[in-house]
Amino acid sequence: MFDTRTRAAACVLALGGLVLAPAAAQAANLVADPGFETTGSAGTVFSDTLPDLNALQITTGNVVLAGGTATTAGLGSSTDVAVVRNSQDYQDGTVTVLASQAAVTPQLTGGVVLRYRDTANFYLCGITKNAVVVQRRLAGTDTVIGTAAYSPAASVAYTLTATATGSSISCKAVGPGGVTATAVATDASFASGMIGIAAVNSTPTQVRQMSFLQPFTMTSAVPQSWTPITSLAGRPGMVFDHVAPANSGSSYLQLFGGAGSYAGYAQQAGIPVAGNTSYTLTAAIRTDAVSGSARVMAIESGGTTTTLATVTGTSAWTIYSATFVTQPATTSVTVRLQVDGSGRASFDDVSLAITPTVGLTLSATSVDFGAVDPLSSPFTRSPAVTATVTSNTNWALSLQGAGDFSDGAGKTFPLAQLGWRPNGGSAFTAVTTAAQTVASGTATTSAGTANPIDYQLQVTYADPVSAQPFSTTLTYIATTP
Repeated sequence: MFDTRTRAAACVLALGGLVLAPAAAQAANLVADPGFETTGSAGTVFSDTLPDLNALQITTGNVVLAGGTATTAGLGSSTDVAVVRNSQDYQDGTVTVLASQAAVTPQLTGGVVLRYRDTANFYLCGITKNAVVVQRRLAGTDTVIGTAAYSPAASVAYTLTATATGSSISCKAVGPGGVTATAVATDASFASGMIGIAAVNSTPTQVRQMSFLQPFTMTSAVPQSWTPITSLAGRPGMVFDHVAPANSGSSYLQLFGGAGSYAGYAQQAGIPVAGNTSYTLTAAIRTDAVSGSARVMAIESGGTTTTLATVTGTSAWTIYSATFVTQPATTSVTVRLQVDGSGRASFDDVSLAITPTVGLTLSATSVDFGAVDPLSSPFTRSPAVTATVTSNTNWALSLQGAGDFSDGAGKTFPLAQLGWRPNGGSAFTAVTTAAQTVASGTATTSAGTANPIDYQLQVTYADPVSAQPFSTTLTYIATTP
């Protein structure tokens, strides 16, 4: 017991500071639309000059390249289909090609393939005798689901434009003199699939050929704030993808190449940054049979480049992170997503953020309450200590006790008899062994933010008395929450 007839006990509070390593994701992301959840402008993101045919693969029948034209074999009772490699996740958008018929008959339909699933399931935007049609092949059975009157001529090139938006499918044909017809249909049999060209000849005894001329192009929605694809080599494609599960949310960006010689990128340019400052670049990447590589890069305004990751082959969603210090003269950064070679590379949750730094200093390493006794309790020190936090982003300051007061010889009294409050506050909060938030704030100046703290100690007649000083330890913790 504390006893006023004897010398009062002494109490010392040891203080320590702790800075927790911050996570980069906790800082403000400088990348707009980082999860690709918002649709931006549409742009032409794939084109292929048909004479090279690098992107096309024949899935049924035969397609022959000669004289700069792709020509279907057109054998009786057959279907010729060629699709763009690695375009499986094409969902909504527009595909355009120049097409002409060797013979105009009701038994020949040819044009653009949309949402190709396999040889027995796809949509066809085509021209036939007296009509432009939207045709569905479902489980091997062809059905015209949209039609508009039209009168194409043999050996004349028509621009066929197929557009898919949700369950709406349209097919527009434009011929000489701008004569136009559009067939529309509503069908939900296929939500996504490859794009390509096809001709269906239902006459067993005659060859009815279809020819396709360059250019072959596709457009699709581009995520907000990101550029359409820029081709470095060949004609790679880009899809604002909702098909396979994203790393987070419902959308992501997918780049694909139809051949090993293809390369291209999408990017956000001109992201403002400060020179000689640490930044962290993070992204989730998934690959499907990428023959070259999928890369994410931070390119500084002066040209210095940091490559976050180089991923090849097939891999599940993986989050990559890299930290770099900008050059002194750097004023902006371009974040670039790139695919080299064939295959599909998907990107999600791209972040460029200033690397959080946080510092903590204490004005004292201990608080000495001196001799304490029940008659004079409580004992207040105001302020007892000042904790100064420096941080370049949002921060939080907390404290926690190590345990009850002890004299080191077996005598103790409860930690909860010690209370804290912000300097001049109205009430004290009992200290616990769990972390308690003391203060929080935003980025500080170089001088930091000072947080003065008051302490109050209660002692009672039930508490032990000792010739040794009672003490416990409090730890201050600064972090970026």
